[in-house]
Amino acid sequence: MTQSTLGFRKYPSTRNIAPRTTQRWLEGKRIDDDIGSPELWRVHNDLYDLTDFIEHHPGGADWLRITRGTDITEAFEAHHPNIAVAHAVLRKYRVREATTPRNSPFTFEPDGFYATFRSRAWPIIQALRKGGANDAKNASSITSPSMRHVTDTLAASFVVLMVLACVTGAYSSWLSRVLTLAAGGALALATISAHNFFHQADNWRMYVFDLSLLSSYDWRISHALSHHIFPNTVYDVEISALEPMLCFLPTPKTPLQRYGVWLYSLLLYAILLPVQFLAKCLVAVRARVAPVAGQPPPLPLRPENALPFVELALCIVLCGSLSAGLGTWLLMHLACSWLFAFVGLIAAHHHPDLWHDGDDPKYESRDWGIQQIAAVRDRVDVSGRLWLVATMFGDHTLHHLLPTIDHAMLPALYPVLQQTCREFNVDCQQSDILTMAIGKYRQYAKVTPTRNTKPPCG
Repeated sequence: MTQSTLGFRKYPSTRNIAPRTTQRWLEGKRIDDDIGSPELWRVHNDLYDLTDFIEHHPGGADWLRITRGTDITEAFEAHHPNIAVAHAVLRKYRVREATTPRNSPFTFEPDGFYATFRSRAWPIIQALRKGGANDAKNASSITSPSMRHVTDTLAASFVVLMVLACVTGAYSSWLSRVLTLAAGGALALATISAHNFFHQADNWRMYVFDLSLLSSYDWRISHALSHHIFPNTVYDVEISALEPMLCFLPTPKTPLQRYGVWLYSLLLYAILLPVQFLAKCLVAVRARVAPVAGQPPPLPLRPENALPFVELALCIVLCGSLSAGLGTWLLMHLACSWLFAFVGLIAAHHHPDLWHDGDDPKYESRDWGIQQIAAVRDRVDVSGRLWLVATMFGDHTLHHLLPTIDHAMLPALYPVLQQTCREFNVDCQQSDILTMAIGKYRQYAKVTPTRNTKPPCG
């Protein structure tokens, strides 16, 4: 594939350059957005200097530091449900009009699907934050006690199971190994639940995500700024980073990639997180010891990146030996990786009926909200149950449309989503876990893009 069927002006500059890291994706986005200045930010057709606002940004300084020199239109629109206030603040920092067209094809027309849905959702969100429902007790609350309880319980369960695994046989007994696998499972579920928090303003629970071999900072780039903004497109780094082992776009594939993946993916899921973690550590060390010309600097190492090493040290101390502690720690993270990858890849996006770049667009409109829905399918056997929603990437359509809104608040927004979908003739798709699990393998095997007529919207 050399271009997007959705209408991006440029094919990602760094998409086919290995390794496909988040830092390389950012490097490519700055090139492709071509906003005219590496020190400014673009929103729609204007450039802004947000330097003096970085430390005052309510969501945290990292969001602005990461995105300097890029077009942040989609992130700005999606991350600020109270868009009127956000625009009022933004106007203070305007520098000039942009001189080049946007690379992204997405639109946010005032009378379009997404703007209409968001305007209807915001009063409900305000009521929830004032304590009207879902346990949000005050107007300044962003997270709900219900979600905090889910995440805290899972994180505590992981710690308890890890300690028990270490002290009941030091990796030599069947009970210890069962407890180690259970600890890995609890860690995977805690990690999925914690993803709710790194989408939001800086908070300590986002670092529960870092108890796994993943990084909340990296995932704010790969997940929040890439996948969430450009799902199933050539700009979705969560698709490109898995290639050529896991290929979701409808492009030519070998028989091994189409059908052998049914077997080798089961092993790949277990080593996916450990390999990424090891690669991150090696890249960080090499970049500081022997920098490679032409390679972008690695993302900075942060204090939370040390959490897995703290776990390893604790396992070694509790097990009483280096080999037993290392074995317990590694088996735990292999189990975590397998469950996290398995759940994530059947969450919402990969089924032949969902749009993937290469397919004809499902709709004529390039409204950002409509294109989100074209690439998402909710699972009815997950929705409505907070523990399942939190640990299975549930209520995924609403989560994509309003990523900063706490998962516990999303169910109250279904009526306005359904109303808006009816008015704009948009199919908000639903399925079940089994269908999505089978659909994932069908999408692996898909090589022929979907050709279809595009119904009108609006």
